[in-house]
Amino acid sequence: MDTNSLPRCTRRVACRASQADEEGHRERLGIGSALEYYDFFIYAQAASLIFPQIFFPFGNPKVAIVASLATYGVGYVARPIGAFVLGHWGDTHGRKTVLVLCMFLMGFSTMAVGLLPTYQSVGMLAPALLVILRLIQGFAVAGEISGASSMILEHSPFGQRGYFASFTLQGVQAGQILAAAVFLPLAHYMPEDAFNSWGWRIPFLLSAVVLIAGYIIRREVHETPAFEKEGEKGAVPRSPIVDAFRYNLPDMIRVVCMALMNVIPVVATIFGAAYAVQPAYGIGFHKSVYLWIPVVGNIIAVG
Repeated sequence: MDTNSLPRCTRRVACRASQADEEGHRERLGIGSALEYYDFFIYAQAASLIFPQIFFPFGNPKVAIVASLATYGVGYVARPIGAFVLGHWGDTHGRKTVLVLCMFLMGFSTMAVGLLPTYQSVGMLAPALLVILRLIQGFAVAGEISGASSMILEHSPFGQRGYFASFTLQGVQAGQILAAAVFLPLAHYMPEDAFNSWGWRIPFLLSAVVLIAGYIIRREVHETPAFEKEGEKGAVPRSPIVDAFRYNLPDMIRVVCMALMNVIPVVATIFGAAYAVQPAYGIGFHKSVYLWIPVVGNIIAVG
């Protein structure tokens, strides 16, 4: 229906309703990113705090720490693959389906980590399964960040797209806060033996709740008007990644360079946590003390 044919007051009401709908889409996408990155970051916390003791041989604790952090790094190997595959799917067939798929991949792989047997039970099969699940996580999270950012951008008005697209990154930070906040009471109040035995599994199994909440939120999100118009006109490009390199290569290089700043929070929250907390390094931070660093830092960043 052409809103220009409506009376002026009716057009204003329709415009406000459309703006409210777009704002709701942006909020739901941001919250969805926060829930999905909760899954991603609880693995990061566990890889530095607990996995060296339970998924790797006991002979050399420093080697176990390095191996545990390597399983965390494996997720970054899968991310470019996920970005190409899921990004292409989203650009050509719609992003809502991709985002729901990413949420289920992330949710089920995270819950599966919480059910894994330890090295004491099954030997080298334990770290092998851990690596496989981490690869699935890395593949899924690549589709999440690119798909959610693109949907928020396309649901936003011109001139404010950069501002609203930042909501996705705020969701990432909120997910890290949530992950550390779940680990904090467990690490602080549980006896260390109980935490190392079964307590660490609780945040991973809680991913079932996160998955249900995320699905409820994401199913209310609609495809963007820009994508629907392209589909109606038959103007959806066959190979968007080729067009991106052809027409926007300088901008892509700038974005890659700016993204290198992510090295800092990863080093501080993951590798820094392993160095500060693991007994093999002799620093002696308690787990609950160090977990406050990402919580406080990300609260300031979101604020």
